[in-house]
Amino acid sequence: MKNWIRIAFASSVLLACPMLAIAQEKSPSPQLPKAALASLENSTKRGLDYLKSTGQAKDGSFSAEAGPGVTALVLTSMLRNGVSLDDSSMSKGLKALEGFVKPDGGIYGNGRLMNYETCVGVLCFAEANQKAGDGRYNKVLLDAKKFLMSL
Repeated sequence: MKNWIRIAFASSVLLACPMLAIAQEKSPSPQLPKAALASLENSTKRGLDYLKSTGQAKDGSFSAEAGPGVTALVLTSMLRNGVSLDDSSMSKGLKALEGFVKPDGGIYGNGRLMNYETCVGVLCFAEANQKAGDGRYNKVLLDAKKFLMSL
């Protein structure tokens, strides 16, 4: 199996983990057993460790081969699971994703999946902006919105 497929799968699972925890907190039904929650936390930690240690390329991307979409999904997953913006893998990844921002406002690679890649890029930069609280990606987000509206 190609490495980028493993990375995409791991990030997709990690995107679901916070949703499970939120559903657990808001659920009027009986809570998950502590063992299940511990297993979920352990799986999340292992997934994050895998992405940081194995998944990231030297340029900060998580799959230059597959374009910026996978990198954006991985970074969003990491942010939603408590990884700090100061974490070296996060800062390298955001810098790599910024490299895909085009003059037309889109966030894409070879132009094959411009809409999808820009949308997941927006998701990532919006999450990072919220974590940072300083609006550092406001221009990127505004330009991406204009790009998407033009499609």
